[in-house]
Amino acid sequence: MGDLILFIIPFFLTVLIMPYFIRKLKRFSFGQQIRKEGPESHYSKEGVPTMGGALILVIVIISVVIFLDWSTEIMILLLAIITNGLLGFVDDILNIKGAESLGLRAKTKFFIQLFIGLVIGILLYYNNLTDLYIPFTANNISLGLLVIPFSLILMPATSNAVNLSDGLDGLAGGLFTISCLAFIPIIYFLGYYQLIPILVITASSCLGFLWYNVNPAQIFMGDTGSLFLGSFLAIISLLTGTSLYLIFIGGVFVIVTLSVILQVSYFKITKGKRIFKMAPIHHHFELKGWPEVKVTMRFIILQILFSGIALIASLPLI
Repeated sequence: MGDLILFIIPFFLTVLIMPYFIRKLKRFSFGQQIRKEGPESHYSKEGVPTMGGALILVIVIISVVIFLDWSTEIMILLLAIITNGLLGFVDDILNIKGAESLGLRAKTKFFIQLFIGLVIGILLYYNNLTDLYIPFTANNISLGLLVIPFSLILMPATSNAVNLSDGLDGLAGGLFTISCLAFIPIIYFLGYYQLIPILVITASSCLGFLWYNVNPAQIFMGDTGSLFLGSFLAIISLLTGTSLYLIFIGGVFVIVTLSVILQVSYFKITKGKRIFKMAPIHHHFELKGWPEVKVTMRFIILQILFSGIALIASLPLI
C-alpha cells in the first residue's frame, strides 16, 4: 500500500502544480528558443516554456525527504541527480537569456559532468558499491577501483543520451518512464528494496509532467530535466550493479546517441556527407515525412521492446 501511495501522490502533485509553474515561466519569459537548423515544423514551438524538469526534481526531492528513510545509497543518488539538475538549470538559463539556443559551452558542460562522475565513482568505491551483474546469468563481479572510471564514463554518457532524446513532444519523458519502471522488477530480484520507492516516485512525477508535455507540448523538459533524469538512470544502475542492463533498458537512448556519433564521424571523414537527413535520428524520420506523434510512439514502442529484453535477461536472478 505504501508504494501505491508513493506512485499516486507525486503524479497528482505534478499535475496540480504544473499549470501554476507554466504561468510563472511565461511571466518571466522562460521560453524555448528553437535552432533554425532544426526541422521547420518545430519553429511554432518557439517560446513554449521550458525547464519543466525542475518541477519533477523538486517533487522527487521533497517526496524523498518526507517519505523515505535515509541511507548511503539514497544520499549518493540525491547528490548525483541534484548536481546534474543544477548543471542543466544553469545551461537552461544561459540558453534562454542568450541570443541563440546555445547554453553552456559543450566542453565546459562535459568537464563538469566528468567531475560529477568522478566524485560519484569515488563514493561508490569507498562504500563498497562495486558489483556488476552480467545479463542473462546470475553471475556478478566486483569492479573494485574500476568502478571509478566506470562511473566517470557512465554518468555523463547516460545524462547526455537522455538530453539528445529530448527533441520531440513527450519523447524523452516517455522513454525515461518506461526505463524507470523496467528497473523495478530487476532490482527487486536483486534485493535492493530500499531503492524501489524512489523509482516509483520519479516515474510518477515524470508521468505528471508528460500530462502537459504530450503533443502539442505546453512545457518542455529542458536540460534541467534531461540531465537530472539521465543521471538518475545512471546512478540507479551503478548502485545496484545493473549498468549492463541499462544498455537494454535504455535501448532507444543508446540508438539516439549512436546516431549522433555516426553522423558527426561520417561528416568529418567524408568532408561534408551525411548518413541521416539530420541527427539525432528522430529528426531524420521527421524530415522523411513521419508525423512527430508517430515518431514518438514508435520510439516508445521500441523502448518497451528493449525493456522487455532486459527483463528476460534478469530472469536468472530470480
